[in-house]
Amino acid sequence: MKKIFLVAIATACLFSSCYKDNNNYDQQDVNTLKIETDAESYQVEQTKTLKIQPKLTSTIDGSAVYDFEWKLLSETEESVLSTAATLEEKIDAIPGKYTLLLTATDQKTKVRSYKTMALTVNSTLYNGYYVAYNRNGKGSLGFVRKDGEVFYDVEKGFSKIELQSKINKVYTTISKNLRLIFISTEDNIYRLHGDNLFANGNSGNMFPSKISVGTDFYAGMNYIPNSYPTDIFLINAGKPYANIGPDFGGSSSVYSDPLSYDQEYEMFPFVATTASYASLFYDNKGKKFLRMGYSTRNLLEMTSNAANQFDPSNVGKTVIAAIPGQGNEVYYVMKDPTNNKLSIYTIDQYIAAVAKGKQDIDLQQVPEFDKARYYSAVTDRPLLYYATENKLYLYDLRTSTSKLVLQLSSDEKLADVQVHHKKVWESIEQPEYNKQIVLAINKADKGEIRIHTVHADGTLEPTPLKAYAGFGQIADIDYRNPNN
Repeated sequence: MKKIFLVAIATACLFSSCYKDNNNYDQQDVNTLKIETDAESYQVEQTKTLKIQPKLTSTIDGSAVYDFEWKLLSETEESVLSTAATLEEKIDAIPGKYTLLLTATDQKTKVRSYKTMALTVNSTLYNGYYVAYNRNGKGSLGFVRKDGEVFYDVEKGFSKIELQSKINKVYTTISKNLRLIFISTEDNIYRLHGDNLFANGNSGNMFPSKISVGTDFYAGMNYIPNSYPTDIFLINAGKPYANIGPDFGGSSSVYSDPLSYDQEYEMFPFVATTASYASLFYDNKGKKFLRMGYSTRNLLEMTSNAANQFDPSNVGKTVIAAIPGQGNEVYYVMKDPTNNKLSIYTIDQYIAAVAKGKQDIDLQQVPEFDKARYYSAVTDRPLLYYATENKLYLYDLRTSTSKLVLQLSSDEKLADVQVHHKKVWESIEQPEYNKQIVLAINKADKGEIRIHTVHADGTLEPTPLKAYAGFGQIADIDYRNPNN
């Protein structure tokens, strides 16, 4: 009862004090600052300077003095970029999506005014061609960016690693949240982040047990069209290792054991996708296609389909190349081990009857196909390019004939050939796709990248559209598509 009495007294006092308040408030308008910018969102390349000069208008006091603060906000962190009214700073943030927050504080009244803007930080190496090359017995990685700027030895400048042996391959896997670059050398495999090139794995910690690095290394993915990669794969020395795509279930830093099968196998370094989103491999030991079921880790026999134009479970030939072609097709160049005759087998992805057709190669109509070292194809027509040491031929799958479209000088050798087209998992269309071809050319120990225009009939403009020198002896190139 005593407690109740005290509470009642306190309440009465409170009402009494309110009653004596005559509500005489001296109200005044407060000076605020209107902040306007020329855009609501900005983009900047990592390590480049971002300049934003806002328009500032005081609502009352034009002579007011303000303190300014520009902050860069991510989902988990924030940092102060500048305390000047105009932002002019180099942006070193990891590529991604951010919010810019400008705060202006009136020094006299301490009233704050705010302005937020969206900021996208793009990778310096956001779109173009990686160039793997060797100099003095050690590998390096270069980059020819879409705008023509060339970068050399990027693994030293960005990844802060130095390769200790020759480089063999470079692969890019850029789709949704999957952004990885892989490079293989004679004694190691490195995994780099696709935006900042920070090294986040190597052959010593990416696999469940020690491996010997093979020269046929490959990195690829099983991809659901207009969606995301469900599985990502590394194929090394004929053994495929799997991981879950980050958008599908969250990637691990360590890949699986080699995929399980009840026989010895030797997988060709390429992976396609079937209608049921199974991953499709070719076993050069068993000489047949095998599939890995959706969200499984076991290799299975191919199922029969009456519409198949050949039996994918019993091909009997050795694959020597796999080339993404028209639409979702993949052209497999195969050699018969009994007579060395060559054929092209076409697999059509994302349909039930994957075995679309085959063509035997007549060397009278397709000269030097047996000497081909590099292959590429346009993706909007049934045209395939194959290259010998210093000649480039165009093969027409409709007529099963070919013709010479470019010959290099006797002291130049081709190191790789890639038609400039979108990756199968890429959602962005660029106007130059299928209209250019990228050639890696070595002259002794010096490498050069040349880009030629591709005409409507598949022939090339003889004079290069662009040329980039300064590389060591080129071993491989791969296209880095933009983030999507």
